[in-house]
Amino acid sequence: MDDILHAYTPEPPWRVRTTLQLETQDNIFATGDCARFPTPLPRSGAIAVRQARTLVANLHRNLAGAPLLTFRPPPATLAILSLTPTQAAAWYGPLSHTGALAMALKKKLDSDWISQGS
Repeated sequence: MDDILHAYTPEPPWRVRTTLQLETQDNIFATGDCARFPTPLPRSGAIAVRQARTLVANLHRNLAGAPLLTFRPPPATLAILSLTPTQAAAWYGPLSHTGALAMALKKKLDSDWISQGS
């Protein structure tokens, strides 16, 4: 693995297969906001984190010449957007909530996520 490119654009620039390989290049992979999946996906950190598991496995499999795994997106993901220091909007599929409870959940999830890296 020689190069890693980080990019954000309004429209994902690279079309990928379900294996996260570029449609036009077998040895180049893309995930997250820079990857245009065959079926449209929400632009969410939750999706990118889930894609990372498949990406890591497929990078190893690609080097070994093994069959690649398919990324299967979840039917829904939780999204929480900070509105103010004490208020947030949260939604999961058709469900949504705005207020202090959504912010408390965001802070808890963020804290847990950061603690995992320690």
